[in-house]
Parts: sequence; structure tokens; C-alpha cells
Amino acid sequence: MFDEEQTQVTISLPCVQFDFRPFPVLHSEGFGLCTCTHYVFRFLWHHTKLIAFSFHAHHPRCPPLTLVVRAVLVRWEFSNPLPLPLESCNHALRISPNHFIHTLIDKTPSHPTPIVKVGDVIPSGTFSYVPYTPETDSLTACGIPVKYSTDEWKGKKIVLFSVPGAFTPTCHVNHLPPYLEKFDEFKGKGVDLIAVIAANDPFVMSGWAKAFGLKDKIVALSDPDTNWSKQLGLTVDLSGAGIGLGTRTARFALIIDDLKITYLGLEKEKAVTVSGADAVLAAL
Repeated sequence: MFDEEQTQVTISLPCVQFDFRPFPVLHSEGFGLCTCTHYVFRFLWHHTKLIAFSFHAHHPRCPPLTLVVRAVLVRWEFSNPLPLPLESCNHALRISPNHFIHTLIDKTPSHPTPIVKVGDVIPSGTFSYVPYTPETDSLTACGIPVKYSTDEWKGKKIVLFSVPGAFTPTCHVNHLPPYLEKFDEFKGKGVDLIAVIAANDPFVMSGWAKAFGLKDKIVALSDPDTNWSKQLGLTVDLSGAGIGLGTRTARFALIIDDLKITYLGLEKEKAVTVSGADAVLAAL
């Protein structure tokens, strides 16, 4: 877990990632400090062993410190990494590096392992969905959810992409918009329907669709309790984030041709690459 040549720490929170390096030191003992948007991080090391780690929030409205404690540890890399106590720092974690690492990893959502693969027929499933109507186009209007079955996709070419949550930064800014912008390109490649799924309830998915003016150009489907995504093996447990996310649909994309999977792009990092609009267009 420790690298003698590099000196970098990467910590990820839901939809946020911090990369930082400690101040250069000339000895085998050192102190590192990083200030990011919401928190100050401090860490101490002796040779290559992490001795203590602490943080505090800049503002009382910042997310609770427990959220940072539960942060996803992506990688620790120290060189010349002072067994000095952080007496002046609140919430110091004065525990062994391995214990600290394992504690965080236990709270880290593991990457899903797909049950399905290219060439498989998709499992049957039923989503919840609020159809678009001009009468319910206003954000203050409330449509009535209906059931939507995967049987609707028989004999059709479907592009489906999944997001962990509507209105969350990566999903809202980086994932959905390119699909809408490139809608005509998808139709030009013979796609009959583009759908986005998430574990959010159908009312939230409807509100998200209205916020983008989708008007069913992209159908926003709710996968209740991730029942369908579980059959694919494509869910992720985000309960460790401490903000009520629970089990969510993973970030992935499928091309489905007459109910058969012809493309599966599952994201393994905090980015939109293989599940993004460009990657899916290239695979059509």
C-alpha cells in the first residue's frame, strides 16, 4: 500500500475526489497538510508507516465528519513517510495503518461483478415510470406512475444507461446530458429507445426528466429496490457514505438488441467513460 517513490494520497467521497501531496521533507519524518474545498486534512508518518490522520471542516455546514471518516480510501502512497501525536488536531485517528486501511475498505462499495455478459438475454423486469404528458410538464405537476416491462423491448434496439442517483453531480452533469445532446445520432444508428434507470422512486425520476426537458426522448425509469439491476449483478452498496443512499444501481450502459445484450460498459472508477454517450455510439 506504500510506495517509496511517490508521495500522494487520494481520498474519494461520493461524487467528490481529492488528490493531494504532503509538503516536501528532507528527513524520514514528516507532516503533511492539504486544504481542499471543505476540509483540512493532516497526516503524520514515520519512514513508510502512516502514524496519524486527522481532518476538520472549514464550516459547520460542511458534511458531517463521520462522512469523511467513512470516505472511500482509493490509495495511499508515501515516500519517506513522525510518530508525533496530533494533539492540536481534532478527530485524529491514531491507529495502525493496516487497521485504518481495512476499516475504510470495509465501508468501501466494491465494484459490482456482472452476472450477465454480452450475448445473454436480459432478465425480465418491471420498472416504474411516469409517462410524459403536456398536462404534467410543469415541475409542480404530479404524474401517476405506471408499470413498464422489459417486454416492451422485444424486437427493438435499446440503449440503456444506469446512474447511481438522479440529481447527483456526476449523473446530472456528465452522464445524462450527452445522451440528450446526441439523441439524433443515436436515432440515426437505428436506436428505437434510450432509457435511463436509477433506484430513485418514479416521482424523482419524473422530476429529473422534467428538469432536462426529456419529454420521453429519453425514458426515465425507476428500478424499485434495484430489483432488475440485481438480476444483472449491477448494483453498488453506498450505505457507507452515511447520507442515506443505500443500495443503488451501478453506473453502466447496455445496448440491447431484441432483448439480447450486445454491449456492456461498466464503470469501475469515478468517471463516465465506457457508459457514456460517446462510447455507446462507437459500439453501435
